[in-house]
Amino acid sequence: MLIGQLAARTGTSARMVRHYADAGLLGSVRRHNGYRDFDEDQVVRVRQIKALLGLGLTVEQICAFEPCLGGEAGPPGCAAAQDVLRRHLVRIAARIEDLTVLRDRIVAVVGP
Repeated sequence: MLIGQLAARTGTSARMVRHYADAGLLGSVRRHNGYRDFDEDQVVRVRQIKALLGLGLTVEQICAFEPCLGGEAGPPGCAAAQDVLRRHLVRIAARIEDLTVLRDRIVAVVGP
């Protein structure tokens, strides 16, 4: 399928599909006219990438466990993916702590 077809089937833009492919997250072959041709498996991969981006991961972080993508729908459960997600969770917890301290400081100045 062409890039526009993959984008339409996954609810993303052709520009983002191209970005994922250029980052090495999607596989395609080039047709004789230079167009990228994506197979059916790439639909699941794009949906997984979008779900992982929705968890706050970056494309670069997702690249760390690219071999885990595909197969079943949903976030990948491989050890590399779980490791990246655990580290991301630690960063989120630290941000929550920092924001809580900041909120408490502002409340101390302006009141509840």
